[in-house]
This record gives sequence, structure tokens and C-alpha cells, in this order.
Amino acid sequence: MYRFKTLDFYVFREVLGPLCLGLLVLTFALVVGRLLKLIEMMVNHGVTPLEILRLLGEGRSLQQIADALGLSYKTIANNSAQIKAKLGVQRTAELIRIAVQNNVSSET
Repeated sequence: MYRFKTLDFYVFREVLGPLCLGLLVLTFALVVGRLLKLIEMMVNHGVTPLEILRLLGEGRSLQQIADALGLSYKTIANNSAQIKAKLGVQRTAELIRIAVQNNVSSET
């Protein structure tokens, strides 16, 4: 009987202990990773309408813009809709035309 008690403690100390510690470290790393991603999203969310216009003028799709800026497609689509409303246009093609006609590029 004593041998099983010792074995149980040994199993816990040598096998389950590091496993529990590893799970704790992994959980902590996931939480920190999510927090860093959230902070990055909050910082990157300050994308300017001019930047979206510039990338549209370069011929990029909304998905390509989202990928380039590290934002979601929905965020870029919402920003694009806001730009359209401010400029009084209804289609993305009209935004592209405005960007090209006004020479909105990386130099501006």
C-alpha cells in the first residue's frame, strides 16, 4: 500500500506537475497573445480614409486592403461605406475613379 502512495506522489510530481505547469503557461500565452492582438487592432484601427482611397486607386480590392493593413474585411468595408457617404457616391468604382482623377497616391 505504501508503494502506491509513493508512486502516486511520484507520478504527480514528475508527470502531472510539469503538465499542469505547461497548461498554465500555454493559457497565459494565449491570453497575452489575444491582448496584444486587441491592442494592435485598436492602434491600427486609426486607418485614414485617404489611405483606403490610395489603396483603391492602386487597384486593390477591399480584401487586399484589409490584409495589407492587418484589419478585418468588415472594418475596411465599413470605412469604405463611410467614405462613399461623405463623398456622395454609391459604388466602389466611383471611389476608384475619384482616387485616380485626384492622383491620390503614396506620394501625397
